[in-house]
Amino acid sequence: MEPTKKPLLSRLLEGAAVAILAIMFSMVFINVVLRYAFNTSIVSSEELARYFFVWLVFLAAILCYQEHSHICVDFVVKKFNAQSRRLCSVLVDLVVLVTSSLITLGSYRLSVIGAVEASPVTEIPMTVVYLPGVIGGGAILLLCLTHLVRVLTGKEGV
Repeated sequence: MEPTKKPLLSRLLEGAAVAILAIMFSMVFINVVLRYAFNTSIVSSEELARYFFVWLVFLAAILCYQEHSHICVDFVVKKFNAQSRRLCSVLVDLVVLVTSSLITLGSYRLSVIGAVEASPVTEIPMTVVYLPGVIGGGAILLLCLTHLVRVLTGKEGV
C-alpha cells in the first residue's frame, strides 16, 4: 500500500516551519556562543528570533488545524450519538470562526498601523510582525468554513 501524499499547503507550511525554526535556533545559538565566549552579541538577534517565533506559531497553527492535530479533549463527545457529535462539531466550528475572524481583523488593523512604524532594533516595518496574524487567522477561517460546510452537508463525518 502506497502512503498518501500530503497536500501542497501542508508540505509548504512544514518546510517554512522547519526553516524558521532552524534560523531561530542558529541565531540564538550563535548569540549565546558570542555572549559567553567573546563577551559580545548580535544586537538584532533577540528581536528577530522573537519575530520569527510569531511567524512559526501562526504557520504551525494553520498546519495543526488543517491536519486536525491540535489539542482536543473529546472523551465526552465520543460518547455522544452521531447527531450530537455533529452539533458539537458545528458549535466548535462557530467558535473557531468567531475567534479566527477577531484575530484576522485585529491583526489587519495592527498591520495598517504598523506600516508607518519600524521595529526598535532592526527597523523593519511592524507590518511584517503583524502579518502572520492576518495570514494565520485568515487561513484558519477559510479552513474552518470549509470544514463547517462539509459537516453540514454530510460530506465529512464527526
